Amino acid sequence: MSLRTKIVLFVLLVSSVFTGTSWLVQRLIVLPEFVQLERREAVADLSRGTQALMRDAEFVATMAQDYAAWDDSYHYIVDGNPTFEKTNLIPPTLINLRLNLLLFVMSDGGVRWGQILDAKGEPMPGAAEVIAGLARADHPLIAHAGPTSKKAGVIQTPLGPLLVGSAAITSSDQESPVRGAVVMGRFVDAAMVAELTERTRVALAIHSVSAVPDAERFVLTQLEMPDSSWSDASSPDTMRSYRVVRDIFGAPALLVRTDSPRVVSARGQHAANLAVLMGLVSGLALLVVMWAALSLMIARPLERMTKHAVRVGASNDLSDKLCPTSQDEIGVLGREFDRMMDRLAQSRSELVQAAHVAGSAEVAASVLHNVGNVLNSVGVSVGLVTETIAHSEVASLGMISDLLRKHEHDLQGFLAHDERGRHLPAFLMELGPQLLAENEHAREELKTLAGSVEHIRQIVQAHQAYGQAHPWLEEVDAAVVVDQALLLVVDSFQRHGIRVERNFAALDRVRIDPNRTVQILTNLLANATRAIVETGRDSGCIGIELASTVVAGEQRLCVRVRDDGVGIPPENLERIFAPGFTTRPDGHGIGLHSAANLTAEMGGTLTGASEGPGTGAVFTLQLPVRPAARGARGDGDSA
Repeated sequence: MSLRTKIVLFVLLVSSVFTGTSWLVQRLIVLPEFVQLERREAVADLSRGTQALMRDAEFVATMAQDYAAWDDSYHYIVDGNPTFEKTNLIPPTLINLRLNLLLFVMSDGGVRWGQILDAKGEPMPGAAEVIAGLARADHPLIAHAGPTSKKAGVIQTPLGPLLVGSAAITSSDQESPVRGAVVMGRFVDAAMVAELTERTRVALAIHSVSAVPDAERFVLTQLEMPDSSWSDASSPDTMRSYRVVRDIFGAPALLVRTDSPRVVSARGQHAANLAVLMGLVSGLALLVVMWAALSLMIARPLERMTKHAVRVGASNDLSDKLCPTSQDEIGVLGREFDRMMDRLAQSRSELVQAAHVAGSAEVAASVLHNVGNVLNSVGVSVGLVTETIAHSEVASLGMISDLLRKHEHDLQGFLAHDERGRHLPAFLMELGPQLLAENEHAREELKTLAGSVEHIRQIVQAHQAYGQAHPWLEEVDAAVVVDQALLLVVDSFQRHGIRVERNFAALDRVRIDPNRTVQILTNLLANATRAIVETGRDSGCIGIELASTVVAGEQRLCVRVRDDGVGIPPENLERIFAPGFTTRPDGHGIGLHSAANLTAEMGGTLTGASEGPGTGAVFTLQLPVRPAARGARGDGDSA
């Protein structure tokens, strides 16, 4: 991803965060405040409608008190004056008072007079059952504690909910005993709801709790607490608020609902959308300005510097200069880059030469170390032979010869009668096998000594053959070249208990530079040996694989050296071939760097891989090869 693209994405991200933050503020803070304001107004409307309903009940109770404190009503409840009935208890009276129920009940619950009429003044079917349910001495509307007692509320009837009011019947001076009660009531019907809506300017709907529509029955579970209210804001156009009105027994009787248009939240939504839109426009403007500024001041100069670095890396031409003209930090960086290329070009030749010398020194040190190990075994063998000769019984043969020479004139008598002569045959019989054992032991040690000397000769001969750094391709057997590298470090393997696993594919003879190849492999094998030794184990395993592969259409020789040593941390994988890089206190950081340089000179690749500390490592060497011509003699030619 280019820097220019990253800048655009960054500015887009900033703009998106700005716009998203503005949107979240509107959604999570501003709009909820508008909704809460609407909810408060809706609850206020609901309270106003409910209060208007209960004021009507109070008004009905007040009318009942007026009738109950009338002396004519008092005499009527006592003696049942028929004139009072004909004059006052007639349908026009209920219609004028806008009542549906009028009931005179005596203190013992007996009904003196009672009727339930509809809006047209006609008796309603089922009225007798409703009156019978009210005419009880213990009914709250009938049982009054004193002359001034007055009650108002709602009751449920089979004919529908009623707003009722009742008062104790007494004389006008309220000094006579209570003789009964006057009960008045109005049905809570559509006409009453329409009147309440007109009066309060609030859209009201009132349902008996037994007749609540199915779609709204869930509201009853939200209103279990007395005098609680609940608002439904799910509709974007209307907020519905609910409250339960309880009857005179304290049981839910009516569900009151108000419908409030959501004008406030609509305006808030419009304002929020406008704010988000303005934020989006501002973000886009900021995007354009920031993109132009960052592109001019940063992206273009860095893009030019990046192309220059890529060009230098691809062409390997360290003389190519960037020559920046700006005086800012990027210009300073460009000029420092040019100076760094000058210093790098100057040190490159010195570094390559130093790497060659260091690589040769490491190979020579390896040879001396291996020869020294063999010389240790030579010293041991020489010491054993010397000790065998020093303690040999050969001197006893001289003593026997002297005795025989002294008694040669009477040898038979000496052997028969002389004490020493009689023991001489037995002594000779014991001496013979002992001398043979000493001779055999000396021969074995001399054979070991000869093998060690031959091993030294082979090591020296191998390095004489491959110690000349010449740029010549030779027809060789790749397996033989790998074995020569193994021979140079085999004593290190034996000393540290390292097992070698060879996996060589059958390959044709190829034309490569065997000298450089042996130097590279010797470095890799020595590095693998040190990695195993650093684990602290008494043994280890190095696997070496030989195969042929094709890379980009080019035939290549592939050699892999795998070890089960300490492994390589991920942060060091890209630095292991750098000059001077080492993780050992006694290391010089030359071996792998020298191997990488030799590989590059032959046009090959050398890579290292590891899964981390304690997992070992594998180094892969790939060299371009040319198959040997059939019948070729193997003479070297210039690379």
